Order: sequence, then C-alpha cells, then structure tokens
Amino acid sequence: MKPGIYYDISHEDYLSIDALSASRLSDFRKSPAHYKYSLENPKPQTEAMILGSFIHTLVLEPAKTVDKYLSLPDLDYRSSKNREIRDNLIAENPGITFIKQDDWKKAFDISRAVLDNKRVGKFLAGSKVEVSTVFETQELLCKARFDIWNQDIGLIADIKTCQDASFSAFARNAYTRGYHFQAAWYREAANILGSPIRGFAIIAVETNPPYGVKVYEVSPTDMDKAWEATKKHLEKYKECASANHWPSYNEDIEVLTLPSWADEPTENMEAA
Repeated sequence: MKPGIYYDISHEDYLSIDALSASRLSDFRKSPAHYKYSLENPKPQTEAMILGSFIHTLVLEPAKTVDKYLSLPDLDYRSSKNREIRDNLIAENPGITFIKQDDWKKAFDISRAVLDNKRVGKFLAGSKVEVSTVFETQELLCKARFDIWNQDIGLIADIKTCQDASFSAFARNAYTRGYHFQAAWYREAANILGSPIRGFAIIAVETNPPYGVKVYEVSPTDMDKAWEATKKHLEKYKECASANHWPSYNEDIEVLTLPSWADEPTENMEAA
C-alpha cells in the first residue's frame, strides 16, 4: 500500500498491510528473535484484548457495534445443551464477536465513563477516529493507526484500559508497555505525512468500578528520546532483515539494579 492517510480502512484490513508497526517493533526492542517468533506465531486474542476492542468500538464507532458484536445469552455453559446453543449462535453469525453478558455491561459502563470525561469530549469534537496511516522512514515502509486524531488542535489520543489509572501506577505501566515509543512513532507518522501534531494524549480508563478515567499527555522530551532509540532499532532491524538473522539476547553478564522509582513511597490517595 502506498504511503498516505486512510480514513475508511477496517481494523482487519489495517492489520493485513505489509508494513512495520509500533507494536511489532516493541517485540524487536526485546530482541530480534522475539520479533521473529511473534511474527510467525501470532498470539490468539485474550478476553482482555476482546473487551478492550469492544470498548474502543463503543467509544469511537458506536454505530458499528451491532455489526461486530453480540451478547451471549446468560446461561450456565457447564451444561452441554447450553454449550450447543452457544456454538450454534456462533456458527450462525460468522464474523461476529460474542461477548459474555457480564463483560457486555462492563464495557458499556466503561465507555460511558470515558465519554462523560470533559477532556475526552474536547478531543473527540471535530476528530477523525480509527485513522490508518502508511509512511516511509529510514527506507522502511511503516504503519500506524490512530484512535483519535484532532487535526484542528494537533493532537493524537489513544485509549488504554488498565487496572489503575493513578499517576504513580500508570506511569510505571506506561513505561513498561513502551507507550512513549508508541507516541513517538505516531508523531513521526503524522509529521512525515504533512500533519504535524503538538502532542500525544493517553486516555487511561480502569476496567473495574468505579471505572476511573484519567488523561495524560506524553512528555515531548520522552518522545524525542524514544524516537532517537527507535531510529537505532530500525537500523538494526534492516541489518537483521538483510541477513535474515534474528539473534536473541546478548551473552554479556549485566549488573541488575532496581529502577529509580522502586524506593518511592506509595501514594494512598490523589487529589481530585
């Protein structure tokens, strides 16, 4: 697919684009061998991933919910008769993802909490959602898909479900999951395609009551550092691809030290 901005590509079609993504490169950051293995052995979707996708649809594309999801009847599926009912429903509705009733209600409650947040409302006003992009950087074809792209205010926002959206907990979660790398990747995509952004926001929403929502903006300095590291990863990726050699961890012995935040006191409560 040619580089450009695509507003009408389904998530399934986006996944089929033969280009490097931020999520694939996160595997490569661990090691080239981990990237190669994940590419050849894609993980099946977990219940948490399915719930997250459902929440995304409810928030960003609610009109598409009925075409993509249905609720399973609230039955005891230990019964062979009820399992047969479930299996027949699934067979009669190809392409539909079935959600357990408890998760169905939970997803609606979570999406309502997100949409009730005033900051999120401002982000969504005049925004494009589920925008696919294809771009070239360092002689590699790459791709990114933005949850929310408000070109009027120059902001990309991404919805993240989590267990704890408080600052201290989410900061650690964001670092572990490499959200600063994702932010830098998306910023680069927008810049290369001629629509530079001023910021990347994360809409963190908890998956347990009361479904707390907190909006964070990734530090531009952290994005700069992440992109500098990403450029090195991309050069290494090209070397591995050219030689078709995907090594694992190096064999050096390294000193293991605790991260800087390990001795920080735990916050009991944050100001509203």
